[in-house]
Amino acid sequence: MLIQGEEPTPFIAFVRKFEMTYPIRILILRADALTLGMFGLFGLTTDLLSYFAGRGAWKDMFFHNPLAVGVVEAHGLAIIIAVLLIRQAAANDQFVWHLTAMAAHLLLGICNLVFWQVFISANVVPLGIVASAYHFVFVITNSTAILLARLKLAHA
Repeated sequence: MLIQGEEPTPFIAFVRKFEMTYPIRILILRADALTLGMFGLFGLTTDLLSYFAGRGAWKDMFFHNPLAVGVVEAHGLAIIIAVLLIRQAAANDQFVWHLTAMAAHLLLGICNLVFWQVFISANVVPLGIVASAYHFVFVITNSTAILLARLKLAHA
């Protein structure tokens, strides 16, 4: 908290230029949810096509391979998280939902990096790059939404 007449630090002055308003936080959560849902649906569809029909990006790895359950679950959970984010974007406690989105993307992005070999083995490295970049962009976006809103509250 600033003492009356005291100049804010350069960081606080910089942060005050950015308004992390309620409508902007709603926009971030909804944009996040829509893209997460679309990527989740695309992933789930290709996972299931690969498992049942031997078609799609993962056909050689997932065709009748019960280990595909992990990616089917991950993409299905991404869709569920997207539905929750869309539904709760306008909730009063948006911080919880930004934190939820940030945690989900952090987990998914780190898993992509740790298990990068799967993208190499399936010859879909560009897909891995796009998916991982997307996850980390929304880790940063949701973290920024939380940070800027909290700083604004703390230094109002």
